[in-house]
Amino acid sequence: MKIERYSGEKEREILSAMVGNRLVLGRIASKWTVRGLFMSPWANAVGKLCIDFYRKFGDCPGKGIESVIRTWAEKQHDQATVELVEKFASSLEYNGGDELNHEHVLCVAGDYFNMVKLDRLIEEVQSHKE
Repeated sequence: MKIERYSGEKEREILSAMVGNRLVLGRIASKWTVRGLFMSPWANAVGKLCIDFYRKFGDCPGKGIESVIRTWAEKQHDQATVELVEKFASSLEYNGGDELNHEHVLCVAGDYFNMVKLDRLIEEVQSHKE
């Protein structure tokens, strides 16, 4: 088992844009998978909440993400996961206004999601070798 340092900066940048920018969220929603696109489970949990919100209302949750997370948390049985998701979500800066360069964020997201897919493929191949 390899141990690596994890910062989550790219995940936070992408998720912040997903929470606050409808264009970014819409483009990512079209690529979303059941497993999610992020490496960390808590980022996938927040991402899925954003995707579900977009598919239901056609918009990004914005500051309303806190309410969405509270509603989700009430239905969860694993309090440790709820705390991690809430802590992770509180670190997001919901940037989605005019100052956001959505093309840059989408480029970063594409590169990041491709890296996650590659890492998952490598893990799958290695697990079949054993």
